[in-house]
Amino acid sequence: PSKKLQSKRLSVVAALDKLPATRHDLSSFSVDVVMLPPLKGSQAQMCMLTVKGRMEDKGTDSQWRKRLFHRTFILISPAPPDSLSAGWQIAISNDQLNIRSAPYAPSTSAPATAAQAPIPQPGAPGA
Repeated sequence: PSKKLQSKRLSVVAALDKLPATRHDLSSFSVDVVMLPPLKGSQAQMCMLTVKGRMEDKGTDSQWRKRLFHRTFILISPAPPDSLSAGWQIAISNDQLNIRSAPYAPSTSAPATAAQAPIPQPGAPGA
């Protein structure tokens, strides 16, 4: 099994605790929610929650590095019995986090516009 794949509560928390320090640009966040059909034979409601944005993480050299992240949660309600007994109405069935380098800063200048070719008029040469 993968060392990065965690499935038990304590191992998930331990893995999260090992992640580097981060700073997030909340103004860059984008959130999408999609309701999913219940699994066959299940009454549970599910939805997919996706969060995307910019962040920085601290490298081993203590320098902040610009990153882009994309995180997807599959949420299920009602929660499984062990989650309900802990007071949770919704449980995270799946959580996937993708992080990649953001090597460049977006340009603040207006994008260049394409030159538009002249439209020939009827009866003009080349029309």
